[in-house]
Amino acid sequence: MFIKDYLKKVLAEPYYKNKNKRNQAKNLKATFEKEMYYINSKSIIEEKTLQLLIKAHGYEKAIALNNKSFLSNFTALNNIIKDVDFLIKNGISNNSYVIKETCSVLKAVTAYLEKENIDCSEIIPAFEDLISEHKIISDLNAGTFTIKKSEIEKARAFDYKTFVKTRHSIRHFTNKIIDENTILDIISTASYAPSACNRQPNKVYYSTSPKTLKEISKYISDQKVVNENIYNYFVLTSDRHMFPKYETFQYFINGGIFLSYLVESIHSVGLGSCIFQSHINSKNEQGLKALLNIPEYEVIIAIVGFGEPLENETCLYAQRKNISDIAIKK
Repeated sequence: MFIKDYLKKVLAEPYYKNKNKRNQAKNLKATFEKEMYYINSKSIIEEKTLQLLIKAHGYEKAIALNNKSFLSNFTALNNIIKDVDFLIKNGISNNSYVIKETCSVLKAVTAYLEKENIDCSEIIPAFEDLISEHKIISDLNAGTFTIKKSEIEKARAFDYKTFVKTRHSIRHFTNKIIDENTILDIISTASYAPSACNRQPNKVYYSTSPKTLKEISKYISDQKVVNENIYNYFVLTSDRHMFPKYETFQYFINGGIFLSYLVESIHSVGLGSCIFQSHINSKNEQGLKALLNIPEYEVIIAIVGFGEPLENETCLYAQRKNISDIAIKK
């Protein structure tokens, strides 16, 4: 509500006497309208795909919460089966994540209902016909599993405080191009970042071509840093179409969460990194999207320079605020 009220106030004053303020208002309006366009521009297929993922995650949560009344709503379950059928018949692969994930969840739901002695014979034939007709292999883990408290407490053995304190923004690297196996290992680890309803809206664009990497560097605003200092880049994006219009700008939040995991994953393999902001609705954003063939409905969250650190690196102190400025007790 704050964002909407603020925009109403700013956009209602287009004729500032000050030219800079007038231009800022115009840019803000253009940016807001652009974001709203992409949020609302989903096709029927994209909208149904999104809603299917949200529903599937909701059923998994219902199993964890032992919500029998929610899980035994066979009308809703039948509608999910119909949606899966609709999507496959309209071009979504039977091997796609959304189809396999949804069918794995449906499989877990029927197993839960049978375990709880709830008659689900009304839903099983329709589900089995769906699997058979479209040859769906629902081999993803779905539902819930049990983890002991002792397993969680093993995390104490990992010195996370030291780990995060030894991660710094590194701005000078050797000219070594990081190999693809290491890159995929970094991204795979970062993919464990939590996301809204497990939608996983983020993508990481990368290259091992020195020419392409050099081109990427041209679209970073802080050229003083990147010039001849950084030789590897990740470009992190978030898919606007993975969020309905009532989740205004939530793709930025999900992107920020993934970004944190990404730089920590880079650190975990002994490489350094530095985050560069990306400004939406700018020439740099458009140029970078054209270079890497990034779809318009994806927003660039950040560019991350990374690589093999020098033997000795000059780092900023970047002093942390006092804890009293961060932890606010009420």
